Amino acid sequence: MDKEHSLISGQLDKVELQYTPIETISDTVSALRDSFASGTMRDISFRKQQLRALLKGMREDKKNLLDALYHDLHKSHTEGLYAEYDAVEYEIGQYLDNMDKWVKPSRNALASEQPAFLLSKSEVRKEPLGVVVILGA
Repeated sequence: MDKEHSLISGQLDKVELQYTPIETISDTVSALRDSFASGTMRDISFRKQQLRALLKGMREDKKNLLDALYHDLHKSHTEGLYAEYDAVEYEIGQYLDNMDKWVKPSRNALASEQPAFLLSKSEVRKEPLGVVVILGA
C-alpha cells in the first residue's frame, strides 16, 4: 500500500521530523549576509542559479513537502499540490523567465520645471537589498 497520506489501522504514518539546530541558525544567516555584502548576489546568473537549485530541491522532495503540508496544516495531497506547491513552482518559473527584464534599469526624464534639469534623466536600478533564508527540515 502506498504510504502517501495513508491510514494504517486508523493512524497516520508518523514521519520523523528533523529540526534545524537553533545554535546553527545565526552562523548560517551571518554567512549569507557576508556573501551578500561581498556582492556575490548582485549577479543575475547567480540569482537564477539559486532559484534553479531551489526548484530542483523542491522537485526532489516533492513528496516530503506535500506530506509536511498534510501533517502540519491537514491539507490533502491534491490541495497541497495545487494551492501551495504548484503556486511556488510557478512563481519561481516567472522569476526565471522575467528576471532579466525586471532588473533592467528604468530611465525617465526628470519631472522638474527647473531649467537646470530639463535635459536631465534619472535612472532607477533594481538591486537586491538583503538576504532571505529558507530554513526547513
